[in-house]
Amino acid sequence: MTNRKFLSYITALLLIFTAAPVTADNFRIRDCPSNALVDLNWAVKFIDQHLDSILTVQSILNTRYQARIKDRWPKTTIDCANDRRGSCRTALAFTGTANIVHFCWQNNLNAATPRNRCNVVATLLHEKAHEAHAPDADAHNDRNLEAENDPVYQFGFHVYRYCERVASGATAGSFNSFGLARLGANNALPLGDYCDRNAQCRSDQCRRGECVCNDNSDCPSGQICDKIGRNKCIRARLPLGADCDRNAQCRSDQCRRGKCVCNDNGDCPSGYRCKTAGLNECIKIDGRIGEVCNRNSDCRTGQCDRDICVCDTDQHCRDFFPGSNWRCRKGGQNECVRTNLSNGARCHVDGDCASGKCRGVGGGRTCRPTGLPNGARCDRNGDCASGQCRGVGSRRTCR
Repeated sequence: MTNRKFLSYITALLLIFTAAPVTADNFRIRDCPSNALVDLNWAVKFIDQHLDSILTVQSILNTRYQARIKDRWPKTTIDCANDRRGSCRTALAFTGTANIVHFCWQNNLNAATPRNRCNVVATLLHEKAHEAHAPDADAHNDRNLEAENDPVYQFGFHVYRYCERVASGATAGSFNSFGLARLGANNALPLGDYCDRNAQCRSDQCRRGECVCNDNSDCPSGQICDKIGRNKCIRARLPLGADCDRNAQCRSDQCRRGKCVCNDNGDCPSGYRCKTAGLNECIKIDGRIGEVCNRNSDCRTGQCDRDICVCDTDQHCRDFFPGSNWRCRKGGQNECVRTNLSNGARCHVDGDCASGKCRGVGGGRTCRPTGLPNGARCDRNGDCASGQCRGVGSRRTCR
């Protein structure tokens, strides 16, 4: 193969292998200890999201170096193997061949001044500036002597300040807010932090790269763990009328049209009941016999039995129903029944009838006349004017 053909072949291969950027899912970070992965993954994701802005708002590196960093970053491999082999000495990181950044995890973790994730972001891009052949000072490795006049160091300082500013201004619990998290503190990561396995999270639950709640105790006070979807903490035990977006947030376990509403009578305050037709609203209880109630105090009679206001005395019935021929029948659920019933009317006891005679069996009992003449059907001696009721079963007659 001629040199020209060989070069064309290599160029074609390079085009094939560089056409699609390599991502963290394609083994971008390798040979790093498990306690380093959360911090490194967070730093990589932050750079992925903010690299354009980081480069745009600085004037230290010109557009040529910026373009090189942007081109090489998606293909970077972060390798911690030299850290394990003891090759790092005092370095925090250093560049190698094949677009590799050798990251010295232990030196970062054990630095005299505690380091955070924004420090990792700055260190990685500092090394990428080296790979882009950005100019540095002659005594670059003596940071104390040359940092002020060294473009690579100045770029790294800019990156850290950018990350720190974003982290400080981010909403608490959002991804960006964890930029100032101290390195190595990922054995008990809080909700919302970046993770890649359950054991790294305080809740022991990592979903889609984020620590999420596993049960209600993982959530702040006044919130519960909603396990529908992504396991997120939502406001809980909200009172009637509060804004909501699902049933679990409400004390009543009922959210309708964005508001917590009653689900049964027990959800309503004293003197009110839950009207479940329509919007499930609490309406004032009238307290009359037969009205729905939650407790004895809801009823004018002071008696709530099986969610219904009932009588307790004969006078209760006379107070609520016209006429004086009412009594409170007790046994089972108290109820008001009419008295002084005419012959033939259904009755329960003798006192219901004007005749004083309630005869029959079960629900077929009716008021019967007294003083029956001889030959009339009777049930007992007292039904007959003669005082004599004779016969068997339904053929008993006055004699």
